[in-house]
Amino acid sequence: MGEFFVRVYDFFSNRKSLLYSLMVGLTLVFCVLAGFLSFQEDITSFFPDNGNESRRNAMIFKNLKIKDRIVVMLSSSDPETVDADDLIEYSDKFRDLFVSKIDSGIIHGLMSEFDDEKITRTIDFIYNHLPVYMTEKDYESLDSLLIGNGIERQIERNYNKLISPMGIAVRDIVLRDPFGLGSATLSKLNIFNQYSDYTIYDQHIFSKDMNTLLMFI
Repeated sequence: MGEFFVRVYDFFSNRKSLLYSLMVGLTLVFCVLAGFLSFQEDITSFFPDNGNESRRNAMIFKNLKIKDRIVVMLSSSDPETVDADDLIEYSDKFRDLFVSKIDSGIIHGLMSEFDDEKITRTIDFIYNHLPVYMTEKDYESLDSLLIGNGIERQIERNYNKLISPMGIAVRDIVLRDPFGLGSATLSKLNIFNQYSDYTIYDQHIFSKDMNTLLMFI
């Protein structure tokens, strides 16, 4: 390989005009080719083209707000001495650093705490569109209320919920949906928790081992 470059050097050392002509010619060719380049920041263009399914997945991805967020993870260098309350204190200080950035419009917002209001809006949305989410199995369970003492059993279940420690949390849902028409649909939201590696502590999102606190910019 070294001999090849030596020969190239020797060839052009006595043919400077040819060397410069080639350099100018290649530069012009590369400039022309560069004019045909186009850049895209659309990651969905890498998705395989599988027809309607591919287009649907691309549309879903484009509308996912999570893809526009930066995940910040706060953790201790020594997992054995980490304290969740200390991590919350550090997250509050970190959030304060970004207040001016939010006001200036550089970033849209910073989420460091669990938003109960969003949960309420999600429940409202489900109940406002409940027929869309109900399956054949849900309608079968609805029919069972009309058989025998099905309504009495449902009222008894509601009573037991209200007098339990979780009564305060479920009170509004029981009053809104005494027959439990949307219970099956709402319970499906808990499926994600079964596979989740996160836990909520003091309205903040932690890893399951409580060693890492998550924030979203």
